[in-house]
Amino acid sequence: MKNSYKKRLYTQALSLSAAVLLAVLAQGNAAADTLNPAEPPQDNSKISSLVEQPTPASTEKPEEPSTIPQADSLEKSSPSEATDSKAPSLPATALDEKAADASQKLDTTTKTEVRAASSQENKIQLADSKVYMSEKASIEETIQEQGAQAGKITWTLDNKPISEWKTWKMEDGTFTGDPFVTVEEKADGNDLKVSLKFNELFGQDLSLRTPNNIRRTYRNFMGTHELVGTSEDLGLTIRKNIVLRPYEDFHTHDEMLAAIEKSRQDAKTDRLVQIENIGKSAQGRDIKLGIISSDQKSIDDYLNTTNPQALIKPAEMLAALKNGTLDYKLPVLINNTHADEQPAIDIITGLFNTFATKEQISFQTTDANGAAKNITLNVKELLKKFIFLFDFTENPDGDVANTRALANGIDPNRDTSYQANPETRTVAGLINKWNPIALYDIHGFVKEFLIEPATPPHDPNFEYDLLSENMLENAHHMGRAGVANSKYGSYIIPKLDWGDGWDDSFSGYTGVYAMYHGILGHTIEIPEGNQESYKAGYHAVLGGISYLSQNPDKLMEMRLNFYLRGINKVEDPKAENELVGPDGKVVGRVKNGQKKFFPDYYVIPMGLDKDNDSQQAFNMIEYFKRNGVVIQELKEDVGNYKKGDLVVDMAQAKARLCQPYPLQRIKRICLGCHVC
Repeated sequence: MKNSYKKRLYTQALSLSAAVLLAVLAQGNAAADTLNPAEPPQDNSKISSLVEQPTPASTEKPEEPSTIPQADSLEKSSPSEATDSKAPSLPATALDEKAADASQKLDTTTKTEVRAASSQENKIQLADSKVYMSEKASIEETIQEQGAQAGKITWTLDNKPISEWKTWKMEDGTFTGDPFVTVEEKADGNDLKVSLKFNELFGQDLSLRTPNNIRRTYRNFMGTHELVGTSEDLGLTIRKNIVLRPYEDFHTHDEMLAAIEKSRQDAKTDRLVQIENIGKSAQGRDIKLGIISSDQKSIDDYLNTTNPQALIKPAEMLAALKNGTLDYKLPVLINNTHADEQPAIDIITGLFNTFATKEQISFQTTDANGAAKNITLNVKELLKKFIFLFDFTENPDGDVANTRALANGIDPNRDTSYQANPETRTVAGLINKWNPIALYDIHGFVKEFLIEPATPPHDPNFEYDLLSENMLENAHHMGRAGVANSKYGSYIIPKLDWGDGWDDSFSGYTGVYAMYHGILGHTIEIPEGNQESYKAGYHAVLGGISYLSQNPDKLMEMRLNFYLRGINKVEDPKAENELVGPDGKVVGRVKNGQKKFFPDYYVIPMGLDKDNDSQQAFNMIEYFKRNGVVIQELKEDVGNYKKGDLVVDMAQAKARLCQPYPLQRIKRICLGCHVC
């Protein structure tokens, strides 16, 4: 009896212990399934009748609705983290109840089963999609075997109901416009079709600054936003990452640096593709220059022979050009001054990639009569006459900060001749070093798609008659190509379409500054901040390069004649005929009673004197050298001037650069000059 009783007692104790152990194991496996949703459920059918199935329910208070999407929602939890936070758990009393009577209902050989109902949940991760803030978008998705869920799914974007995501309303500066995203579900047999439609979050033009400034806002919303759809019975969860970008070819500063390096690495082997650091910004960032040429010899020959000889012996080179014996190449500079006027930097980045990696470049344009035609540029052939320079932006600090101004608040497009900042000193040195035949300075934003040459008054210090015709033809080729490859229906040239108000009489503009060097200096004002303006600006530059490629000898002749006038101190009447007053009448170069507009010399006294500012003198020496002006030293006393004083002989190629700005800085030390 005692042994039998003890045996029964021992057996009951083992059964109760087994029940408790199995229940604990069930809870542990449920938690394990929650943390590892990818693992298959265990086969525990024999114990399922003992485990009370949880009824999923949310006890969280819903968020208060907001009319403005949160910019800080760019950094979100991963899909797995979001899944974990919603995983159901067993009721607190279930284990106690089942353990109490486990000995009566459970055989010790029973296998466990965990979360039978929740194991039926389907979790779908769709592929990421890019959506551009300045464009509408439609995305179609198919989820197999889920057609019964059509119309039963609730959608959120970054944990906010999609109904709360609205587009920007420019009038009052709030996100209270049309719905940003809408979702339509429908059954297609057994499958579920999901249609996503996106409106432009900020409208079609990201450049706008009034009445509310979205140019300073849109970048805050770049990044990955998680779209989640959850069925009513919680049996289906659909996740999709929406990657918001401003437009297709947009680059942040770091993305631009990576892109140009990749272009260099992917470059064709039949050309030389380089990236140089040509200066530092105020905040210490590198100013990058891309160079594409046929080979290193082409660069060396140009910088060491062609360019210096043109500056001192233009007559000899003109003779060689006319008899067909002149071997030369012409640099072309594509530049950005205002870093926040995107897609300007993107255009230059794209062009660098194209010229580095493509054998041919084909695009559509029209002729002067409006007839459509196709242009194909062979890059290898182009490099027989040209060297291409890409100054991606002269203001990398502004690119990072998304600002027009330099770090100190100065507008770089007012400082190109003053050169009071490291960025503008860098671009001035770049222009003087290479003396490109053309400079395309890409800006925004003028709705009419503006391409210079400019209106009067023209600065009398450059030889406008030599530049005018080529600039006008170049502008037409740019405009026609830009229009043919974008949504814009027309372009304007201020010289032809505006009577005044967009002049080139101020040397602080980068494009105008280039004209003092005998360069075709074009400011290109794209219309908007979007992909269409990218296409317009990109193809405008291609159109300009096409024009240059048709006329290299004509362009070289223009350049050499520009230098020749300086060396021979020629004041050609044709240049004066381009200089008109407000009434349109020719006023020419105002001589103030002198026989000539340009003096023969400038003298910079270097002796110690109360009327001389020696530091300004040294500053001016540095300035002249940086801008290509030759300075000589007096070897003996001459009249009132002493040995050691410095002389700028105006019989030199870049004499015109002595006039526009420096005199304002050296009034007190510049003697022998009628202009002062």
